[in-house]
Amino acid sequence: MAFILNGITTATKKYEGRYNNRKKEGFWTRWDENGNKKSEVQWKSGKLDGAVTHWHINGNKESEGHYTNGKKEGLWTRWDKNGNKELEYHYKNGRKEGLWTRLDTDGNKKSAYHYKNGKRLKTF
Repeated sequence: MAFILNGITTATKKYEGRYNNRKKEGFWTRWDENGNKKSEVQWKSGKLDGAVTHWHINGNKESEGHYTNGKKEGLWTRWDKNGNKELEYHYKNGRKEGLWTRLDTDGNKKSAYHYKNGKRLKTF
């Protein structure tokens, strides 16, 4: 049995999503107390599975990435409050993997690290 859940604490909607057999399923959206979108995530059988996006309180994107079967996977990106990309990083099966690059406000590489199986190997 599936149903739609709208979380309401006052007149402002806090979250919206669906449960199936008491587990989160599908696309979920969350808003802050002022009604600004805070996050969008995808669930499958109660585990994060799919695209994930978070926003700063000012409405600019904060981060985006992907989950597979409840674990972070692939490329993730983070931005500062002004919309400047500040970090690009990778995960494999929930562990830090590959190149992690920190950027300055002009988009130039500030520092870079290489990870393997969650352990930092090199700094560039």
